[in-house]
Amino acid sequence: MIDKLFGGKSAEAVLLFLYAFDEGYGNEIASFSGISLNVIQKQLLKFEDAGLFVSQNKGKTRMFMWNPRYYFINEFKAFLKKVFMALPKNEMKKYYELRKRPRKGDKSKKT
Repeated sequence: MIDKLFGGKSAEAVLLFLYAFDEGYGNEIASFSGISLNVIQKQLLKFEDAGLFVSQNKGKTRMFMWNPRYYFINEFKAFLKKVFMALPKNEMKKYYELRKRPRKGDKSKKT
């Protein structure tokens, strides 16, 4: 939908993933979108270089998130919200099916 505007499917995949989840790492976005890890990592670095994203290391993983100091961050997220809401239902559904928080450790135990 916005791939031509931002230069490709990888840019669209990265932007929509971070819109939906607020943060993510390369391998997670690559496996979710079906795009190669190398391409996703390059795209994440381009957005970080442009100031749209910031990153921090959590263990061995480099997490990317929105840069709250980016001047147009609110307008950019408002634009992405409209794009996200215009996605076909089956494509939008996959964003809601991905589980981001860990499962409770003792869920299977009876108390």
